[in-house]
Amino acid sequence: MQVLLYHQEKYDGTGYPFGKRAEDIPLLARIYTVADSFEAMTARRIYKRAKSWEEAFRELEELAGTHFDPSIVPYAIRVLKKLTSVPAFLSKVNSEIEKVRWSFQYMDPTSAIKGDLFLPSLKAFMEQRESFCLTIFDIKNLSQINLERGWEAGNEVLRSLVWAINLECCAMHDIREVILKLMKEEVIDIMSPVIFRIGGDEFAVIAPYIPPPEKVKGVERSMHSLGVEISYLQMSYPESFSSYQEVLERIFAFTKKRLLENV
Repeated sequence: MQVLLYHQEKYDGTGYPFGKRAEDIPLLARIYTVADSFEAMTARRIYKRAKSWEEAFRELEELAGTHFDPSIVPYAIRVLKKLTSVPAFLSKVNSEIEKVRWSFQYMDPTSAIKGDLFLPSLKAFMEQRESFCLTIFDIKNLSQINLERGWEAGNEVLRSLVWAINLECCAMHDIREVILKLMKEEVIDIMSPVIFRIGGDEFAVIAPYIPPPEKVKGVERSMHSLGVEISYLQMSYPESFSSYQEVLERIFAFTKKRLLENV
């Protein structure tokens, strides 16, 4: 229980949920934080490449005393260096099998990417220091549709919105192909827009270009023809926002919900 409760705390007191620091953080949680972070650094994610073990060791050492307990890091590195890393050769994996497996793991029933990948993906895009566009779509009357037409009608509205976004703003990219590409390449190399479901009726699109205004308006017109009212917020990095906190505040203000807190 202590590990679960305190493993997001940082040694310098800047972590959460309580802002505990140093020895006020239980020992097992301090040990787990090092192990969990090393795994995250060296594992491939949809939004970032995997670091080499040597890169991860250097990062552990750099963050000792701030993120990690400096007395634990040397022991952890000593133990980890005794293990053998096995590189994954993704090119040898059957792509169709991988496409299905990753679809289950990462795709929402609407055919967007699951929302828990949005925040780390957004961070990764910002860390590349390359310009990109972020568009948020919000359905205004989904609750009314669910009540009047039934839940399946509401689910169809969600799928229709993703289809419209894909058609108007994303040139109908196969999201499964995008996921496979994200598995194998750096985020900076991705030239396909990606749709995330970030809430019950909110979707976000990260794209390496800004869709023309008429394309976004086309999504609005398409949904209006189905009796669905939507609103949208379009921003570009770094012109519209330059920090992670700034973009989150703008999303929260637009949706009137802190919909990403638990993602």
